Amino acid sequence: MACNTTHKVYDAVAANVDIPVLHIADPTGDRLAADRIGRVALLGTRFTMTEPYVRSRLESRGIDLVTIDPAWIAEVDRIIFEELARGRVVRDSQRKLKTLMTELAKHKAQAVVLGCTELALAVDTRANVLPVYDTAAIHARAAVEWMLEEAEQARAAA
Repeated sequence: MACNTTHKVYDAVAANVDIPVLHIADPTGDRLAADRIGRVALLGTRFTMTEPYVRSRLESRGIDLVTIDPAWIAEVDRIIFEELARGRVVRDSQRKLKTLMTELAKHKAQAVVLGCTELALAVDTRANVLPVYDTAAIHARAAVEWMLEEAEQARAAA
């Protein structure tokens, strides 16, 4: 599962398939913890920003989540569904997201977690006031590392 919002049903899916399912928040939380990032802002759909299916996985690693104003939650959700999910990257929305990240830095966020795969279309992950952790990229890398580790173990056992 490569979408943050679909992880809302992760437990049900993982319980009903015979293959391992890597939760998108776990490698992100591990990376944040390894980088000693203790306070982050989670951006994504309103579901991802407000419900526990991603938040609790980060918090279980000792990561504190910055409270985001409801107006900003609504605006980020709008940008995702009305623009990015439709393949539109709007310059004004890019500026709004940059403004939001600047505000989050003032609220002592140490980093921003992009908890929506589409947000990377509108956020330059290398040019921001705060470090940006892209869950999609981190999740994909963790999946590849897991697969390569499995292959290496199989070769070693043969």
